[in-house]
Amino acid sequence: MKNSIIFIGNNKINGGLVLYAIKIIYIKTEDCKNRKQTMINSSNSSKGVFYSSKGSSLLWTSPAIYNLCTAFSILEHSNETILTSSRLMALTLMLMQVLKPGDHGLVVDSVYYPMKEYCKTVLSGLNINIDFFDSRNEFNFKTLFRTNTKLVHLESPCSDTTEIQNIDEICRYVKNRSTKCIISMDNSWATFLIYKPLLHGVDISICNLNKHLTQWLNIDITSISSTRTVSYLFTKFKNLVDLTCNNFDVNTILNNLKSSIIRIWQNQNSIIKLCKYLYAMRYLCHVFCPALPSSLDHELWKKAYKLQNNIISFRLNKGSIEKHERFVANLRDFKTKLCDDNTSTASVFVVKDRGFEPKQTYPIIRLQIGSENIDHLMNDLNLAFLTIR
Repeated sequence: MKNSIIFIGNNKINGGLVLYAIKIIYIKTEDCKNRKQTMINSSNSSKGVFYSSKGSSLLWTSPAIYNLCTAFSILEHSNETILTSSRLMALTLMLMQVLKPGDHGLVVDSVYYPMKEYCKTVLSGLNINIDFFDSRNEFNFKTLFRTNTKLVHLESPCSDTTEIQNIDEICRYVKNRSTKCIISMDNSWATFLIYKPLLHGVDISICNLNKHLTQWLNIDITSISSTRTVSYLFTKFKNLVDLTCNNFDVNTILNNLKSSIIRIWQNQNSIIKLCKYLYAMRYLCHVFCPALPSSLDHELWKKAYKLQNNIISFRLNKGSIEKHERFVANLRDFKTKLCDDNTSTASVFVVKDRGFEPKQTYPIIRLQIGSENIDHLMNDLNLAFLTIR
């Protein structure tokens, strides 16, 4: 607590004193004495480290947030990075800043489902037209591209079913067709530790940190990294978007950056071994993993990614939602509730509204592999398979 300042805000409600905000700021005490002049200087700088917090006046922000944004900008090769408190918040903020009434946007069909619902319900009411294209059909994408298309939004690997898109080819085509169209990409499944979209022609990269970098479940941070040509879109929000985590959580993420890529490399052999084991099981209809040679996206994955994240999804043969839930309930080594990043978990998700697939809605089982012995996990899966045959 040395050289620290604690800001305590309070408010009177029904005659009682209510403590509503405590912020621990890791700065030198003498710097706080000159905060007025520093705030004035910061307001004229695009890289100020101040923000407006809900329910309070202008506060001194944690240098940890500034350091984390700087680290992400370096890793993403971006001009600037801002942090938001959820994945959906980052996506909706991006959409509202890029698209205006009368504009047209193209979004990959297998995108994050809450974003698809937002496009269909909110954007349609604002006279913003959104079309969804098949990630594996080049002709479909080129046919839907219009002269007033202002945004092409990609997600690779896609949510749940992990389709891989040819980002380089899509970006090249868009840049040749229009100089005003912005390309954004949700990179939450691979993260910038595995793939760096801005180096392949993407203008805005969105990355949820829950997959690899956060250690506790109550932390939810999503970054928006942008190139120099579009960073002005988010400058005004840099001082308005607040986070739901504290300085300790932010510093934990910053420290985890050092070891995350090493953990991904160390787990590769185990992940691939588990994928091949699942692929050989006769109880499964499909294993969603681009690292498998049988995958339609294997060549693209091998060219652009080379590393597989710790999440694997699969479908059971002729499986209803109840059958999938019964399978997960029979697992012992896999936890069925959310845990930290070192614990393997299993959960049932329902893939919804896939317009270019024979079956538009179907259940899948998602495995998130932790640090447990892979042979023990495979044995646990095998015992669970025997209960549903």
